Amino acid sequence: MADKSHWKLYLDSEIVSRYEAAAKQFGKRSGNEIAVEVLDKYLDFWIEGEIAKAQVFEQQREQLGVSGAYSRGRGEEAQKAQADALSREKKKKNR
Repeated sequence: MADKSHWKLYLDSEIVSRYEAAAKQFGKRSGNEIAVEVLDKYLDFWIEGEIAKAQVFEQQREQLGVSGAYSRGRGEEAQKAQADALSREKKKKNR
């Protein structure tokens, strides 16, 4: 038997009712049993969707000419951009 972990989820009563009705309809022990199965099977599709979404955003950044590191505020490029901005501000103040 696999290790199990307990999660406490707060669900709308409508969702819980749907799972309970499905459990009765299909002869499952509980709505929880169905929820675990649905979550397990859906996770792979969700991951694929998130990866595809990230790729679309990256393509849009490239089309706009903004690199991913700068647009997300991470990495060396973002640090360089911040340093450039600070040096420009200092130059303005010194004028």
